[in-house]
Amino acid sequence: MRRRPLVVRDDRIDFFRGQDGAGCLREAQQSIDERVIRLEDGAVSTSGDYRDFFESAGVRYSHTIDPRSGRPVAHGLASVTVLRPTAAEADGIATALTVLGPVEGYELAERLGWAALFIERTPDGFRHRETGAFKQAAQTRESGP
Repeated sequence: MRRRPLVVRDDRIDFFRGQDGAGCLREAQQSIDERVIRLEDGAVSTSGDYRDFFESAGVRYSHTIDPRSGRPVAHGLASVTVLRPTAAEADGIATALTVLGPVEGYELAERLGWAALFIERTPDGFRHRETGAFKQAAQTRESGP
């Protein structure tokens, strides 16, 4: 049985097929980061407050709630992108890592060998941190066969 991709498209994600028939994914997060990753099998998901947030009295509030406190997450992560075998895994892990934050989330992803890209807001701009598994997966998928 041939597997066919299910693609959700909005202003952040484009899926297209190259001349060799392999799928590619382009993800751009409001000019924070843009890259093209070859995606032949598996799934990708991004969680974060780069799009869904509100500000009140100069404070940015994320739409993601930390279940430990019952309050919006309060750290500088703009997004976490995760590559996993299934969309359900990628989505759940991306959200969990977003809740955990840039330090605890990154350490967990690295320890468990998850492919994850963390983009954090800093006073000097955006900071990108890729887990070893993400670096390897992105390099392999960008170069192709």
